[in-house]
Amino acid sequence: MTHTKPSCPICRSAAEPVYTLGRDKILSALNRFFNTRFDQAIVPTDYTMHRCPACTLVFPEPMLPGNDAFYHALVKQPGYYSDYRPEYDVVADLIGAPQAHKNILDIGCGEGDFLVLMRKRQHTALEGIDTTEASVTRCREKGLNVTNSRIETFGGGPFQAITAFHCLEHVDDPLAFIRHSMKLLAPGGKLYIATPYSPQVSEMYWFHPLNHPPHHLLRLNEKSYLRLAAETGTKAELINFQHASFTSMIRSAFSFAVYGENRKGSSLEMMGRMLLHPMVSYKVIKNMWRREKIKGRTAGSDILVVFTAA
Repeated sequence: MTHTKPSCPICRSAAEPVYTLGRDKILSALNRFFNTRFDQAIVPTDYTMHRCPACTLVFPEPMLPGNDAFYHALVKQPGYYSDYRPEYDVVADLIGAPQAHKNILDIGCGEGDFLVLMRKRQHTALEGIDTTEASVTRCREKGLNVTNSRIETFGGGPFQAITAFHCLEHVDDPLAFIRHSMKLLAPGGKLYIATPYSPQVSEMYWFHPLNHPPHHLLRLNEKSYLRLAAETGTKAELINFQHASFTSMIRSAFSFAVYGENRKGSSLEMMGRMLLHPMVSYKVIKNMWRREKIKGRTAGSDILVVFTAA
């Protein structure tokens, strides 16, 4: 029996299967990651990950995102929401000083940390949307103007800047996400999107449950982002904003490979650990050397992409 290959959600090319993820594996990894025991119902199905040969996007079949029960369970976990991400300041600097009529929308705003940062920078025309009611409630408690909505059904704007921090990788239709976001921009406005750059450095030898379904559906890189821009009639500028040195990325990848976590320690301590595992160290260094480059620099674990009208 011949099975139809799923179409890439960016370029519609037929994709090839690369690995399978059973419900039990995903649930077990989530339990270890958060040191808890989740209800089995939060992981709805088994997944098969596929890779598009044209744009290199990796995505699951079925394209089934986490449901309300899944996110309700995750948002209760300490550390699920990051109080601060380095890309917040990068984007805030790119947006610049507050001006009259400089409206800003944050998609998937979580608990509102970026909006709070912008408020501290004296911006006043701030809005956010999120689909998790508990997060919307938390934002409103902070005095933020936040609505429970998806971008596809949101009717505000126009905005001079729209941001989406670690949101796009959760959606099942990236083309619709970009198109609807761009429609809400004022002339000359910009869409700032930050996501993991897959595979992340930690994933070279370690399974990251939050960068796989049902949490993350899309595993994006430079080629898939450029194709996404082409398919939506936009321009995309990739900013490799992370300033970790090549050496520190090797140390992080080695630590995840051996210990399953990013262990801290002095350079001398890490060198001693690497000498105890020479073959792992060799593979880590070789693969890091081969890792994709963005404008001549080794890609970090996250990427910032600025979309503008073509």
